[in-house]
Amino acid sequence: MLIARKLGPKLLLFASLAATGADVHRSPIHEGERRHSVYVRLSEQIYPISLIPFGDGRPHPEQKCHSKEKDRQIRSQLHNLVQEEIGSVLANTDVRTNVLKKVVVALQGQSSLAGEGGNLPFLQFFELNGIPTLAVGYSVAFGGLAIPRSDPYLEFYQAL
Repeated sequence: MLIARKLGPKLLLFASLAATGADVHRSPIHEGERRHSVYVRLSEQIYPISLIPFGDGRPHPEQKCHSKEKDRQIRSQLHNLVQEEIGSVLANTDVRTNVLKKVVVALQGQSSLAGEGGNLPFLQFFELNGIPTLAVGYSVAFGGLAIPRSDPYLEFYQAL
């Protein structure tokens, strides 16, 4: 069971990796592909990568003005998808930080802020009170393409 304890507005501690919200009967690869597809669809609604995807001047079909509440809901759904992907990888494999970074970047696709002059996603293994712990930092982009805004997250995962 996944247990989350809030340590601050965007700081969570995850105590167990057994359940991540994903269907345990589906393969991790299928679930990852599903999450990526959903992530791209939702992300395009609040962070359009291309304003003219068709090359003929027609506006982007997903580019709409949403209420602040709708934008917040979409950003929350994107955050949840990243959490599910991280939890799935941690529950199913012996993880190395470079593999987990690639998984997060692959999930976020073109809306990933990796390589934008920072070190996102950030991953660091360490011990906390004698328990192996993984710190994961990442960001969910939204807003304008030229100068995106983002919701930063720092989460801690521990295997019990």
